[in-house]
Amino acid sequence: MRKIFVSLALIYCLVFMVGCNESQDDKTAKVYCDNVLIFLQNSDEENLKQLFCKEVQNSNDFEKEIKAVVDFFDGKIISHDRYSISEGDSWTDGECDQSHASPIIFNVLTDTDKIYIVSFFMYTEHKDESKIGITSLSITDENGDKKSAGYFIEY
Repeated sequence: MRKIFVSLALIYCLVFMVGCNESQDDKTAKVYCDNVLIFLQNSDEENLKQLFCKEVQNSNDFEKEIKAVVDFFDGKIISHDRYSISEGDSWTDGECDQSHASPIIFNVLTDTDKIYIVSFFMYTEHKDESKIGITSLSITDENGDKKSAGYFIEY
């Protein structure tokens, strides 16, 4: 009976301790969230571009899209909700093909009384290194107007 109790207690601890652990993908996505917000409020197109994967950086309309996104974002950030980050990955024969994160930041309030939702999709790992980074970024204002840069890349 004691062995069963100890075993159940260990399983309980493992499940809840592992469940509370922050993944590396989550940490990476939070750093990207911080940087996206900083670069948007500072109208820093060059550094914002560097967060995108090489494949998207080399696409035809990328420069125009980044400029449109940066121009659309108005003001310095006063506050925002906590980052909401969903993650996933795919595996083949025991090897990770890709890991991705989809952060969304609600209620980004600026000193110009604008409110935005900022969201993006990114690969944190990928067999094709040219796909690592942000693939698509969208900013939506309180009126539903939206600007985007990049595009979704299939696994």
